[in-house]
Amino acid sequence: MIHLLVRFEGAEERFTFTQDVISLGRTAQNTIQVKDPKASRNHAEIRRVDDGWKLVDLESSNGTSINGEKANTQTLKPGDVIAIGLFEIVFQPDKQPMVQIPPKVTAEPIEKTVVDTQPPRPVPAAADPRARMFALARKITVAAAVLVGGLIVTNQIRGSIAERRAQESAYKSAVSLADSGDYEDAIARLEAFIVTNPEADLLKRASAKRDEFRTTLARTTAEAKARRDRDFADLLTAQMALNASSRFEAASAQIDAYLAQEDFAGAVDEAKRFLLEAPEGALRERMSEKLRGSLAAAAESWDALQDKVNAMTRAEKYGEAIALLGSQQSRYSGTRFGYEIASKTRAIQRLSGVTAAYASGAPEMSAAAQESMLAVGDLVKARRYAEALKALDKALSGMGPKEREGAAGRKIDIERQASIFGKLHAAINSGALKDRLIDLGGGVNGWLSQAADLGVTIEFRDPSGKGGTTGRKWTQVPGADMLAYFRFLELNETDLLGLAAFCYENRLAESGAEILFGLSKQEALRSEVFGLIARVRQMGVPADGFVYYERGWYTGTEFTYAKLDHKARKGAGLVAKIDTKSASEGYRIYREIADDGTLTPEFKAVATGYYVKELRAKRQAIMKSLQSSPAVSNFKALQDMKRQLNLVRAEAIRVIYDKTIYPDENHGVEGQPVVDDAVKLVRDLWEKPLKTVVLDEGVRVLVEAGQTTNGWLAEMGESANDADLEEFENLLSAIGEKLHLRNVCLDARERKLLEYNRKVWEYNRKNDGGMSGFEIDCITITNEYREMMGREILQHDELLGKTAEKHSTEMVEMAYFAHESPISTRRTPMDRAKLEGYTGGVGENIATGYGSPKAAFDGWYNSSGHHRNMLSDAWNHIGIGCVNGTMWTENLGRAASHLGTESREDKSRAAPGRRGGVNGGGDGDRKAADPPAPKKDEPVKAGSRSNEKGAAPAQPDGKCIGTEPFDPNKDKKPEETPAPKDKPAPDGE
Repeated sequence: MIHLLVRFEGAEERFTFTQDVISLGRTAQNTIQVKDPKASRNHAEIRRVDDGWKLVDLESSNGTSINGEKANTQTLKPGDVIAIGLFEIVFQPDKQPMVQIPPKVTAEPIEKTVVDTQPPRPVPAAADPRARMFALARKITVAAAVLVGGLIVTNQIRGSIAERRAQESAYKSAVSLADSGDYEDAIARLEAFIVTNPEADLLKRASAKRDEFRTTLARTTAEAKARRDRDFADLLTAQMALNASSRFEAASAQIDAYLAQEDFAGAVDEAKRFLLEAPEGALRERMSEKLRGSLAAAAESWDALQDKVNAMTRAEKYGEAIALLGSQQSRYSGTRFGYEIASKTRAIQRLSGVTAAYASGAPEMSAAAQESMLAVGDLVKARRYAEALKALDKALSGMGPKEREGAAGRKIDIERQASIFGKLHAAINSGALKDRLIDLGGGVNGWLSQAADLGVTIEFRDPSGKGGTTGRKWTQVPGADMLAYFRFLELNETDLLGLAAFCYENRLAESGAEILFGLSKQEALRSEVFGLIARVRQMGVPADGFVYYERGWYTGTEFTYAKLDHKARKGAGLVAKIDTKSASEGYRIYREIADDGTLTPEFKAVATGYYVKELRAKRQAIMKSLQSSPAVSNFKALQDMKRQLNLVRAEAIRVIYDKTIYPDENHGVEGQPVVDDAVKLVRDLWEKPLKTVVLDEGVRVLVEAGQTTNGWLAEMGESANDADLEEFENLLSAIGEKLHLRNVCLDARERKLLEYNRKVWEYNRKNDGGMSGFEIDCITITNEYREMMGREILQHDELLGKTAEKHSTEMVEMAYFAHESPISTRRTPMDRAKLEGYTGGVGENIATGYGSPKAAFDGWYNSSGHHRNMLSDAWNHIGIGCVNGTMWTENLGRAASHLGTESREDKSRAAPGRRGGVNGGGDGDRKAADPPAPKKDEPVKAGSRSNEKGAAPAQPDGKCIGTEPFDPNKDKKPEETPAPKDKPAPDGE
């Protein structure tokens, strides 16, 4: 109960109310009629809320104030003064001491109680506060009849000159309000004037003016609405123009995601929504291409689905075929293939002997009729219901009788959706949804403040209280959000049928099915429910109706297979869990389906598709978790470091192979410092200590789940070349007890190189090629350098090792130091290698005076030609022979790989003597084991070696000195360069 003290033009009276809502406004339908010209027809309400009473301004023209301050919505306190123009109401709630308000007249207020028997209707006339107020006004007004501020005092003296003048003055005053465009107030004043029963001529003139102003007001109101709509459209257009590129990218990404899931309906809807709003231009054309691509993908998928269904039909598995079509229908809705599915279903039903009404309950449509209905559907999805109904009427008029009969029910569904959409508009514009906050991201919340035909206005505030207004077209509001707004309304059974139709239109089929299931419990509504399902399925209603199961509706024929389909989907959902127990249960269900001999291969393929889809999503989630895990948080840093390594590698190799910087003459001494600096940058990154990454329990579980997932996907026929699998294996290769840049790969080429080098390290561990530990150590140092520089490492070759050992022995025994032997049959490195059975291309480095493997390597490293030769990517084999601990021969060759497969360059080399590349980037990707550590120096043990000939085809000529091809017919012999006194020297050029 509340008490209100009403004051107007010096008169006041206290009223008591018991209802929950007291309406204030200019018209007689309000609880309190406010006869002030500033009042709107429905101006404001005083509402009971949980913690008291609240004033709500109903978007009035001139506003409402509380204690002199404008207010839209505000909780009232005892003594608050509500003002509408000159009309004042003092709020005095029950159980509060009456606030003493200085009266404006000396008359004692009259206390009465108004009981609300049928809220929120106005109180009965006998207790009408307006009547009491007017009566009070009549008691205290002066004798002259004056119309002041909307309070009417009727003067009983008719025909007097004073009254006539007063009436004319009142009439002119009312009419003059229209001059300033205030037609609402002018009409209100004229209506108030008319009820005073003025003289006949004034009554006639006032009535005519009132009607004229009403017409003008209607026109100006419509014009104002049109202006608001235009302004709203301009706002949206400006926003969309600013965000066109980002919206296109977002829509494109969403379309790609839908297509990856083979959700063609989603992809097509997304493209069409963008095209409905997009202006002509490049983005529109690109989106049109996206739409064409989506439809082409749908066509390809439909062909594959037809093949499966046809195979089931040939095997007389009619129920299974129909169930498969029904389970896939939602993927094609919004495309012509949705109609194809319905047509195919009816054909199979007829073939199986089904003669019930539903086998032919939805007549076939011509291609033109299908296109018309698809266009109607696009408008419905865009929430442009009025346009959709017009388009539907036009489409129906062009159809034959049978087509029209099948499509006519669609109109009912659209009208029902339009009805609840209208209710949503009204709720938004009345402020009923202002408490329904929308999360706009970044801590910003908004609420729907105004609805228009084109879209909705959203007011928003950030955590600091700053905000503003934005707009969103209805097409931009997700269906799930719209469903939430609709649920906030009070909906009757017919409205709920419309809401279910909305769900089916907006790819919320499970929600729609649930709504219909609730309605189907009412016998009187069951036929309506089944009719809607039949329209969605484009079929007739079965004689035994539909069956509800797991948030879906099925025919009796489909039900058996629907349970199997649900079982497969449930299992697929379980394997998607990280939890081992759940995933194992899901896999058990998969094996149960796969081993069921009663099911067709086509049905099993569909079930497998569910599993593959979920497992691929699971793998993506695992990768994301691993990449963001604190335990492997330095993975990105390693990737960045690897990119930097590739850059400095490329520069170092460029310098090494640039003979203007690092010339052949004098071993390249003048360019060696530049080379050293470039190689040092590579070495600093390569040998930089890295943080150890320990696999904690969470990471271990993720890794194991990922490996299990990959195994299951392989079992289910998933391609081993799939990009996600490569990415996942790349990620796993970077996770271990310790991370090294050699294990970090940026692309497939680097993964291949990493895998190849890993295999060579393993091969070299197991096969010493008959070489001593001293010689193996030198090869290891060479290979470590090649790997650091992004090259393939070299395989131990027994024949090259024997060739090198014999040449070193000959040089010691015959006291010479050169590549060419004085023995004619052993003249060149190629001759010597062939004698041992090696038929590939051969190159050679020699050195003397170096007492350790590292010293020999350093000698070749500090000589430009030898450096290039040792680093060249022309080779895949190596053999070293060291005699007396100081005479070194290094033979490099290219022939068939000892790994059982060709190395990555075996097939790609285009011509003999190809120069080594200069790109520092690697090729390959898998994680290699650490290379073997160099062994300690040990005495050279001369002795017999194996002479087994390798099966090697002819290969490019080898490189003897530097990277120039060796020419066995060249008359001039290389000059021997004596070693400096302070340093042993490699062979000269």
